Amino acid sequence: MKRAPLTVIASFVACSLALSLAPSASAETASLFAGAGPRFASGDTLGVGALRLDVDVESMLRVGFELNGYLSGAGDEGRALDLAGGQVLLMAAIPLPGPVTPELGAGVGWVSLDEARHGVDDSFFTVNVELALRASLGPAALRVAWTRPVWTRHRDMVDRGLESQLMFSVGVGF
Repeated sequence: MKRAPLTVIASFVACSLALSLAPSASAETASLFAGAGPRFASGDTLGVGALRLDVDVESMLRVGFELNGYLSGAGDEGRALDLAGGQVLLMAAIPLPGPVTPELGAGVGWVSLDEARHGVDDSFFTVNVELALRASLGPAALRVAWTRPVWTRHRDMVDRGLESQLMFSVGVGF
């Protein structure tokens, strides 16, 4: 993956910039999630895992940082936990009474393709939308999210690795 290191560096720079622009964010308004789910791509379904950090920047606004990895190897060269991509999202939390909060978000991401799984070794940037439901009870939280890339310059290539993704996560707020 020729551009993967640059993509990771750019993502962390974007994360740092987003956090520096959010002076009201504090450690008390962050949540860390781990999850897994299916990634649907060009007639194939792959298992992916995710690590996600959400930081509340306002009462109804969150910034989410997510990294995805494949949960199984592919062929002789593929390894489990190969980087599958990631995203940085701005999420609007829709306030409802009770423990369940719907979220709607948009952001930038990348999809990492590898030779063993997709027939090409490259990374591509995307613009993503995400719909999610979060259920919280004290510091514990459950999250279900559906993500779909809505724009990329290389749609046919990105569809090899990600048409949409469903992620089931558990997390803790701190």
